[in-house]
Amino acid sequence: MHQEYETILAKGEELNSIRPKEKNARGRPKQSLVRNLLNRLSTYQNSILAFLLYPAIPFDNNQAERDIRPVNTLSKWQKAL
Repeated sequence: MHQEYETILAKGEELNSIRPKEKNARGRPKQSLVRNLLNRLSTYQNSILAFLLYPAIPFDNNQAERDIRPVNTLSKWQKAL
């Protein structure tokens, strides 16, 4: 699974190379949206693949937020009284 993922990222990087620095421009050259996405997918590779390898891992943390919300609402009510 990791090898296929890395192959896809390599193809993407091949097609979307880093832009050359413009003449008389200061700082780093601006990257395209695709290039930023490729960098992010590469940086968080293990976290992204965890969802495919371990189905028990939730995709988001909505359940945790739902668990906290009633406590937060209750504390707001208590402050109002």
